[in-house]
Amino acid sequence: MATGEYESAYNAAMAEIFQLEAQKRQLEVRLYVLKQAAVQLATLAGKPASQPVFPMPKLTQAIENIFNKSEVGQRITPREIRDQLVAGGFSTKPYKNFLASIHAVLRRMEERNEIERDEESGSLRVKALPGSEGVPLLNAVQLDEQKRK
Repeated sequence: MATGEYESAYNAAMAEIFQLEAQKRQLEVRLYVLKQAAVQLATLAGKPASQPVFPMPKLTQAIENIFNKSEVGQRITPREIRDQLVAGGFSTKPYKNFLASIHAVLRRMEERNEIERDEESGSLRVKALPGSEGVPLLNAVQLDEQKRK
């Protein structure tokens, strides 16, 4: 293969990876929304509390879900993330210092280049997919909507 063919194959592979990752994220978001709806509907339907309900997502997944629901370029602080998690019913009991645990997750997300921090305000936002002009790396729903247009 010539260098141009390798580059073309690489670009095709990367495009497919981004497409599959977007589909995966979209399914994860949809599953999360459906599970939350099912829990609420079970309460309204009078299902006993002893029946198994869907487990809450792990902290990393819950934080990713917050970013998935955010608008392109929207900034959010770690405290706002904590407040959204608590408001959504996320249990803080397993964590000795919940905000420190959130910061640890955010630091790992920064290391993976999924989010970026504004040094002045300390707020965070989802990074864009390479070459996709403002399409967030984590936000598959918006990526899919842009493809449909």
